Amino acid sequence: MAALRNCTSSLLVQAVATTSESTVRSGRVHFGARGSSHKLIERSKTMLGGVRQRPPLGSSVSQPLPGRSRRYAVAQPFPEGWDMEVEDEEGFEEVVGGCLVQHGQVWNGDVKIHYVECGDKNGELVVLIHGFPNFWYVWKNQFLALAEAGYHVVAPDLRGYNTSSKPDGIQCYGRSAVVSDMVLLIDHLGNGKPATVVGHDWGGFVTWALAEDFPQKVKKAVLANVPHSSVFGSALRSSLRQIRRSWYIGFFQLPWLPEWLMTGNGCKTLKAALGGIPSFQPLDVDRHVKAYEKAGVIKGAINYYRAAFRDYWSAVTPRSTPVELPVDLIWGELDDFLGIELAVIPSTVATNVVIKLLPHSSHWPMWDDPKQFNSVLLDSIRSQHATPADQVHEIPVVSSSEGLVD
Repeated sequence: MAALRNCTSSLLVQAVATTSESTVRSGRVHFGARGSSHKLIERSKTMLGGVRQRPPLGSSVSQPLPGRSRRYAVAQPFPEGWDMEVEDEEGFEEVVGGCLVQHGQVWNGDVKIHYVECGDKNGELVVLIHGFPNFWYVWKNQFLALAEAGYHVVAPDLRGYNTSSKPDGIQCYGRSAVVSDMVLLIDHLGNGKPATVVGHDWGGFVTWALAEDFPQKVKKAVLANVPHSSVFGSALRSSLRQIRRSWYIGFFQLPWLPEWLMTGNGCKTLKAALGGIPSFQPLDVDRHVKAYEKAGVIKGAINYYRAAFRDYWSAVTPRSTPVELPVDLIWGELDDFLGIELAVIPSTVATNVVIKLLPHSSHWPMWDDPKQFNSVLLDSIRSQHATPADQVHEIPVVSSSEGLVD
């Protein structure tokens, strides 16, 4: 089962040279079991090496807003025989996680990017980018909380996934192509303003690339259980433990066999892998399987690993200065696929960083404890602790020291 569960993690193979030690200026937060008491510290410390031991649902509600009405409804049972292809229809609506979402699409040339949206269309844009082996649905527990907070929430399917286009050619899943999709999405839905971008797993690598290549499009970057590529690349060169955890990256370089293993025999391996995630319910596994049964989806998803291995995820013009926009890293410490020592952001990568540790969450903190994750996420989105134009170094400190580890 451990091998099957390994199929569900996603990492970026980008061997980027890093220096031996990097100084990180970060606010480090350790959340207790209830996620209510924590202490936030602003400090500068050499950290490489990882030293540290819905609102209630009820009747449907309609709240008219200018240009967009926000509606919430009681979640309905997943209908047997559900036809996922209806998601191709722009304007199709369904209730997910107690929140009414609407399906839409944008076109980047001949590549269609499917997305769902909810909340106030005139509100601040928050883009939620999924990883592997998920799709937009992985954010189902966040939709209602973010929409009720007044945000315009958009969760796309990355190219290759679910009902988005699946172009031929490994190079089509490289950095420039994928990032251009997200830039187009923000331009199309952001009312001319930058977006807060939240990325998990592979979506986190996309978020990092977007913040580095198009900082004018990103108000703030929030990462969930994903290291920067330089940190991960260093670990793959120096940590036997991380190499063992990432064995499947090499396996994914083989032609056709990974696709056959994941989807053959009625997606038996994929079902077993997803079913091994304690916080995934049968309904959630079923929706994922239906998404991955579509022609070309598993190949498109695995092509991200193949593109990274072939260096298609290297920046065309490497940055000479670190990212200045605010970056929050939320990290479930019980991650089976990424060691806690990867939960660092070198100062050569970003200078304005807050790291928030969730000791009771796994690689999928948004599923393990949605209430805690949503509270932490909303705090991250609201806390614009610095901007490229306004260097603010002091982060407010709150409540007790429960769970804090030096």
